[in-house]
Amino acid sequence: MLNTGWNPWLGMELLRESHLKTLNDFASRMTAATNEALSALTKAADDMAQFYNVHQKDAPLYKIGEKVWLNGQNITTSHPMWKLDHKWLGP
Repeated sequence: MLNTGWNPWLGMELLRESHLKTLNDFASRMTAATNEALSALTKAADDMAQFYNVHQKDAPLYKIGEKVWLNGQNITTSHPMWKLDHKWLGP
């Protein structure tokens, strides 16, 4: 179930280990593979966050009275057709 992201639940947890050596070996290998996959996913998420944050910058701080341009996408104007309307509204 390691490659599908699905963890089946039996409805109860087994309380004791099996006396079969092969079953214990399989369970330990599956646990090790799951832990390795979890650490790889965590490392990949950290790498993606680091590369994303490199290109991010803080939003500019505007003061009252400063002139700015507004994106006119969600602003209703008196133009009869949105296609011919101004895309940016401002000074």
